[in-house]
Amino acid sequence: MLAGDIASQKDGAKKLGETIAPSLGLYGYIAMIFGTLVCPVLKLFGIKSKALDAVVPSAFVSQQAIYIPKLATPLLNRAREIEEGLSKPNIRKHYTDEEIKELKVLGSNLKTSFYTCVTSLVLNSTNMFLKFFNYENPIVKRVLGIIDEISFDVVSKFFSRRRNEIGVDFRLTNKEFYKVE
Repeated sequence: MLAGDIASQKDGAKKLGETIAPSLGLYGYIAMIFGTLVCPVLKLFGIKSKALDAVVPSAFVSQQAIYIPKLATPLLNRAREIEEGLSKPNIRKHYTDEEIKELKVLGSNLKTSFYTCVTSLVLNSTNMFLKFFNYENPIVKRVLGIIDEISFDVVSKFFSRRRNEIGVDFRLTNKEFYKVE
């Protein structure tokens, strides 16, 4: 999915996304319903377990595992397309120096968004697994709270960056829509 030419990367990401999305999507849906509706009721009756505490974070992890091939990898592929395109003089001549600078920044930002998505998956996976352990140290509890808070914020950051970068990419690759006469 991340090696080889861009066409095979796109094909690999598409196939992986089509393979894992249905099962992970269904699991995430069921886990979210169970975690948000059933787990609180069970806790009211005194039924507590670490596994129940990990249900909702596992739903987020399952959804974010789908984001990598379906949303993040295309950003990485587009960054590589931009780099390859700018290395070819026949493509570079279609852009002004300012647009070339913007394309370089866009390529860098697209890669950063890919890594942001991967980081979000790692943080949420860590958050989910940490639910299985008891920590008495107040410093450790504070760090775990920070991880819990950050893990959900990073995915929002990814979507915000992704939306902005898609707009910038569209503007730079469809100049005819933005001509001022």
